[in-house]
Amino acid sequence: MLEPGGLRKVATYADGIGPWYPMLMEFKNGQPRANNVVRRAHRRQLQVHPYTFRADPEKIPEAFENFNRFLHFAVTQLHVDGLFTDHPDKVVNYLSSVRRRPHAR
Repeated sequence: MLEPGGLRKVATYADGIGPWYPMLMEFKNGQPRANNVVRRAHRRQLQVHPYTFRADPEKIPEAFENFNRFLHFAVTQLHVDGLFTDHPDKVVNYLSSVRRRPHAR
């Protein structure tokens, strides 16, 4: 999928990809940022649903102070279309709080 032409090939038989979330990010000066995988997938009309977002403190990447910050990064910086989680209640709570904000879509 990440090889040259990989997403083009995937788009011939799939509607989306479900990569491990670290495959969608990189770090610059210790700060997480999106790499170009989601953007490239979206150009091929592929949905992106990474796995597995866990709220256990030891499973949250060190760059994020809590699970909500991790989710915020996934939604606002990675621009994922959905995600896999073992904590759906926490994800629903986060998404509900974002939707209540006036500037949210």
